[in-house]
Amino acid sequence: MKSRIAKEKFAWPDGLTEETLRNERNFLNYVRLLKSFAKKYCVIIAVNNTPYCDAITPDITSEIMNIGLKINLYYMHTYPYAAVIDEGNLLYEKLGSSKFNVIEERVTLDITKDRIDVISAGCNAPNGNKGIIKINGINYSPDIEGYNFVVYDKFSKKVIDAVAFRTTIIEDRVIKGKIKLSFSPGSSLPAANFEETDKEFEMVLGERPADTYDMLEKYMRAHPDVIVMEYRIPLFPTSNLTENERFIKSNDVHFNDIKYNLGKHLYAISRYYDDEAEKEIVNVKYSSYIDNVGARRFVDVQGKYVNIAGGHRITLHQPVYDSENITIFMFGPCQIFSVGSSDEHTVTSYLQKIVNELAPQYKITVQNYGFLLEKLRDEYRGTDSWMFKTLNSFPVKPGDIVMYYNEGLYENNNILPQIDMRNAANAPRDYEVFFDHVHYTPDGNKLVAKKLYEGLVDQGILDKARSLVSKRGNDSRAASNAFDFDQNISEMLAEYKHFLTDFYNTTLNQPTGAVVMNCNPFTCGHRYLIEKALEQCSYLIVFLVEEDKSEFTFEERLMLADEGTKDIPNLAIIPSGIFILSSLTFSEYFNKSEMQDRIVDTSLDLTVFSREIAPCLNITKRFAGEEPFDNVTKQYNDAMRRILPEYGIEFVEIPRVELDSKPISASRVRELAKSGRFSELEELVPKTTLDYLIEKYKT
Repeated sequence: MKSRIAKEKFAWPDGLTEETLRNERNFLNYVRLLKSFAKKYCVIIAVNNTPYCDAITPDITSEIMNIGLKINLYYMHTYPYAAVIDEGNLLYEKLGSSKFNVIEERVTLDITKDRIDVISAGCNAPNGNKGIIKINGINYSPDIEGYNFVVYDKFSKKVIDAVAFRTTIIEDRVIKGKIKLSFSPGSSLPAANFEETDKEFEMVLGERPADTYDMLEKYMRAHPDVIVMEYRIPLFPTSNLTENERFIKSNDVHFNDIKYNLGKHLYAISRYYDDEAEKEIVNVKYSSYIDNVGARRFVDVQGKYVNIAGGHRITLHQPVYDSENITIFMFGPCQIFSVGSSDEHTVTSYLQKIVNELAPQYKITVQNYGFLLEKLRDEYRGTDSWMFKTLNSFPVKPGDIVMYYNEGLYENNNILPQIDMRNAANAPRDYEVFFDHVHYTPDGNKLVAKKLYEGLVDQGILDKARSLVSKRGNDSRAASNAFDFDQNISEMLAEYKHFLTDFYNTTLNQPTGAVVMNCNPFTCGHRYLIEKALEQCSYLIVFLVEEDKSEFTFEERLMLADEGTKDIPNLAIIPSGIFILSSLTFSEYFNKSEMQDRIVDTSLDLTVFSREIAPCLNITKRFAGEEPFDNVTKQYNDAMRRILPEYGIEFVEIPRVELDSKPISASRVRELAKSGRFSELEELVPKTTLDYLIEKYKT
C-alpha cells in the first residue's frame, strides 16, 4: 500500500481539479494538465493513425514528453504509438517502426492488478488504423485519428476522463470533430453505462487568424469568378497490390531507399528511366523561400529531366493560347509536384496532354504549384500562412480553376466541388501506382491525371469555367450586378479590367503591390512611400488619380510622378480611371475640407478595387501613408484595414516622412510654390518637380 500513501499525500496545484481536466479542450493545455494528473492517476495513450502533423512543433512534443515519456514523437508521421504511466512511473512506451505496424500490449498495474490493453495501428496497418484503450476488457478510447487519452483512477475504479485530439490534419489550425464516447465519465467500471454521447473537442495548436476553410471561403469571396475545387489523392492500396507494392509495404520503402539504391533496379521507377536519368531525378536539390509577398517560391532548377522556372515546376505540352484560355492551378503536396518523376511524367504534364487531346475547345493551360512538404516542415513549422499567400499569388482570371489539396478534414463538404481519388489504387490494374510508400510512379501520375480530368468533366466544371471566361473584357454583367452600375459604366469597367489584364500578362506575371496617389504635385513624401512599399513587394503599381478635380491637371501630375521616379525599377504608373478614388466611387474625396466632421462611406471604392481591379493585376498588398490630420483620408485608411483583408489583400500603412518635425504634404508644397518660396521647396520635392514649379509659378 506504499503507492496508496503517496497518492494521498499528493498535493494538487492551486485550482486544479478533475473537472478542470474534463473541461479542457485545448490540446496543449490538456497535455500540460496531464503532467500533474500522471503523478496521481494512470494515464494511458494510444495513437490512431499518427501522433504527428505539420502543426506539431518540437516545443509541443517536448510538452508531451513532460508527462513522463521518453520517446520524442516529433516528425513521426503516421507511425503507431502507445504508452502507460502509473502514478508517475512509465510502465510501457513503444513507437512502431513504420506506418504498417500494429502495437498490441497488455500491462498489469501493481497492487490493483487492473489489466490495461493498448492497441495502436499506423495509417496503413493491415486491418485499418486504431487507437484502442481497454481497462479490464472494456474499451474506453474514443478511437479517433490522433491522440487518444484515458485517465484512470485504479483505486476508485473510475475513468476520470477520456478524450481524443486529431493529429491527422497537416495544417496548423483549429481542429473540431464529433467524438463518440462509449462510457459515462467518472462512472465505476462494474456499473459503466454504455451510452453514446456526442461531445465536441478542439485541438488548438497555435494562434491562427482563421482556419483553412475560413481562408478558402475568403479566397472565393475575393475571386467570385474563379472556380475553387478540392481533390483527394490516391492512398496506398489495400487490395490488388502488385508484387513491387507488396515489397514496399513489407519493407516500408521510403524515398531515401530509392535514392541510395540507384542502379539496382529494385523499384518500379527504374522502368521509366536509365541510370543517368534516375540519378538526376532523385538527387535534385530543391530549395524554396518565402518571397516578399509571403508566397512560397522554388529556386529555379535547370536540367534534362527536372526544371523549375518562375518559382514552380514547369508543365510540358502547354499550347500557346490567346487571353481566352482557362488556367488550372494545381496546388498540393509532393505527389502533385511529382517527386521522383521527370517533367514529362508529372501529374500536370499528363493532365495537359489529356486536355489537349480530349478537350481542345476549352483552351486549357495546366500549372504545377505542388510543394515539397518535408522540405518545408522544419523552417516553416507552426504556420501555414505561406500556403494561402501562395494561393493568393496565383494570377487568376475569370474562368480559371484552382484545385486545392484536401487532407481529409471536410468529409461532407457540400460547398466546394471535390474529386475523391483515395481508392483509385485499389482497382485491378497491370501497372505500379507507388514506387515507395508515398510517391507515385509515372503510371500513378497518369492515373491521377485521368481521374482529375474525369472529375472535371463529370461535374461540368469545364463548361462552367468556359462560361465564366466571357466575363473577361467585354462582358460586364458581374460588375453591373454587384454594384448596380448602368450599362455604360459597366462596359467601361470591363474595358478598364481588360486593359489591366493585358498589361499584367505582357509585363508583370507576378504578385504585385499597389498604392493610390493623387500627387498634387509629386513630392518627396510620395517618393518615400513608393520606396518603402517596394521594400515589401517585388513590383509596385501606382494608380494615379485620373479625375481632374485637383489644382494640377492629370497630365501635369502624371508627368511629374513619371519624371520623379524614372530611376526606380519595378514600378508602373497607371491611370486610375473612373473606378479608383473618383466621383463615381468616392465623391467625398474631392470635397474633403467640408467633410472633416462627417462619417464617410468608402466601401464602394474599396470593394470595386478589391473585387474587380486587384485580381486583374494579382495585387496582394496595398500601401498607404499614415494620415494624422485629414479625417476623411484617415477614415479611408481605416476602411482599407478592415475591407482589403476580406479579399486576401494585405493593407500596409507606412509612417509619413517628416522634415523639421512636419509631415511632407502636397498642400504645404502648393502653398510655398504660390508664394514663390522656392528655396524652401528644395528638400520637399524632387528636382524635377521643383524645376516645374519654378517655371509654373515664377511670374
